[in-house]
Amino acid sequence: ATAAIVEVIKAWDEYSDETRTTLSALLARPGGSLTFVSPSGYFRLHYDVTGPDAVSAEDLDFSGTPDFVEKAASYLDTTLNKHIELGYLMPPSDGTLGGDSLFDVYFEEMGYYGYAVPEGPGPAEWNDYYSYLVLHRDYIGFPSNDDPEGNVAGAAKATCAHEYHHCVQFGYDAFADVWIMEFDATWFEDIAFDAVNDNYNY
Repeated sequence: ATAAIVEVIKAWDEYSDETRTTLSALLARPGGSLTFVSPSGYFRLHYDVTGPDAVSAEDLDFSGTPDFVEKAASYLDTTLNKHIELGYLMPPSDGTLGGDSLFDVYFEEMGYYGYAVPEGPGPAEWNDYYSYLVLHRDYIGFPSNDDPEGNVAGAAKATCAHEYHHCVQFGYDAFADVWIMEFDATWFEDIAFDAVNDNYNY
């Protein structure tokens, strides 16, 4: 989905006002009445426990936050730390969109792993865009992988690495060729979570 969204953003000026209005509604940020800040303090995860986009409410550690959300936050922090370790630029800030300056992550029921949205131009002199990302709400039914914690954990880890890397890419050039962005993001799955091997399915 990220590749299709990037192509839409690149061609934005070519669309009619009516088409832009329709696309803006489609690209609007998902909801989430509850939030959780990752342990690093960098990500804000928006989620629901009821409705079509709800995550599992299971909370075996009785922390008050669903276990699935806490695990996703941990996977995102691992991905962030690997980017910092390798010296990447961080994505531009979205200001206070999503409620504050933290990087926003949402959950949604969809037919794919997740997607990243280059939402608007950043402050640099090149084509940098601030962004947000969306993760699948449960990762049940996706292809098998080699993660020792199971297929759901593996799919979530791969998506966190892949889609957040797209957001980092948007900070360099949101209009780069889609093939190199996908190749690079798939490579980063192995950099962040080498044992998962979900990309072998593709």
